[in-house]
Amino acid sequence: MKKFAAILIISLASAGVGFAGGCNSNKSYTMANISKAPKGDVVLMAEGKRVIKHDGDLGQIVFTIQTDSGETLAQEISLEEFGIQFPELSKQIES
Repeated sequence: MKKFAAILIISLASAGVGFAGGCNSNKSYTMANISKAPKGDVVLMAEGKRVIKHDGDLGQIVFTIQTDSGETLAQEISLEEFGIQFPELSKQIES
């Protein structure tokens, strides 16, 4: 009986390794990639830009502005700074 249990365990382990070896994934995710992504609500997509609203370190609301390709133009700026740097987008959010 011990031999049968040992053979069964080895067989199942070998089958698991065989199935796992056939898995290929083209995408790679790391914790570094995830932590760089701004977390928040996309409040506007206009003029090839994405405006993301989220909570800052001190609890205030801040904005991150990215291009459609993902390039960050401004990160964690206040509403006032957002209005200065991106007046057209600011007007669209206020309305």
